[in-house]
Amino acid sequence: MTYSDDQRFWAKTLWHPYDCWVWQGGRTGRGYGEMLYEGRIWLAHRWAYERFVGPIPKGFTIDHLCHAWDRCRAGENCLHRRCVNPSHLEAVTNADNHARMPAAVATHCKRGHPFDEANTMILTAGNGRRKCRKCVNMKRREWYRSRKADAG
Repeated sequence: MTYSDDQRFWAKTLWHPYDCWVWQGGRTGRGYGEMLYEGRIWLAHRWAYERFVGPIPKGFTIDHLCHAWDRCRAGENCLHRRCVNPSHLEAVTNADNHARMPAAVATHCKRGHPFDEANTMILTAGNGRRKCRKCVNMKRREWYRSRKADAG
């Protein structure tokens, strides 16, 4: 039996009429729902937006309006990353999406290094995203060591 895309979507969605629709299917390493559509992997919230709202404008991303930045500390386990309710989603520019995230949200990187003036790199090519300087340097050293080991 072949299921339609809508049937597969609804089979993997915990639906509530006035709240988040929580994706129950596969997830990315960052906690966002993902699904197969037309032979490729889609983020489930982007698929839902396009299916129920319309095309995502070029250069735009989808922001979860239901996410409470001032209270959420769940990171990759945040249920809002799995929300596919189209009324909770908005197409915005990357700059607007990042501007909505208060600087105080992440005070440390995932390895526990502080995001302070000395340890924070701002990526101009990444729309102002922050990177942990210590982690970037650790990755560079690991890469250099692996290249040296491969050559030797």
